[in-house]
Amino acid sequence: MGYMMLENGIFLLSLSVAKEMPLVVNIGVLLDVFVCIYILGLFVTKIQSTFEELHVDKLTLLKD
Repeated sequence: MGYMMLENGIFLLSLSVAKEMPLVVNIGVLLDVFVCIYILGLFVTKIQSTFEELHVDKLTLLKD
């Protein structure tokens, strides 16, 4: 998360200072998207491995 905040700060700084470098700005945006997709993939695999072992059939036995 800290990396994402740092990268977004650099992106905003480059927008205000360097109007002649749109390629650098586009590469920064693509890096942000890549990191977001990578982190999302890590979260999804962790959630999937956590809930893979649960058996919801046993929940039908719970009654008031």
